[in-house]
Amino acid sequence: PGGTVGKVLGFHSWIRLYLEEKAGRLDYRGYIRPKKGKSGGEDAAAAAAASNAIAAGPPPDASDRVITLQFDWNGAEKYVGTTLVGVSPEFELALFTTVFLVGRRDNLVAWMDVVGGRRLELDAKCFPIARGKVGSCYLETLAGS
Repeated sequence: PGGTVGKVLGFHSWIRLYLEEKAGRLDYRGYIRPKKGKSGGEDAAAAAAASNAIAAGPPPDASDRVITLQFDWNGAEKYVGTTLVGVSPEFELALFTTVFLVGRRDNLVAWMDVVGGRRLELDAKCFPIARGKVGSCYLETLAGS
């Protein structure tokens, strides 16, 4: 659900984000507007650009299923984090278990969003920490999503 080593690691569940903010342990810093063609991710370039991207453009709306955001949790900063919005924990568990079992770092996942009326194409990233153990899994949007 998230850990810290001077910065926040993991922490991609919208339910956990909501509960931690409600409890006063998470300070939501803002929604990061997707760059043209790609959003999300946790690389240094995205983190450096995040502070400039906050509040640029309109906020997310009901059709957004994957959002990128920034927050502080228990005094540690998460500069760039992605989360699925409005999905059940069962859906996330099934999705990321399947991605982990496929065994690749990058996995194309596509589905039709019935609420937004569009096809979503996502890169499901999965990083094992040891043989048979998940370190982290998260999503990045792909061009056109």
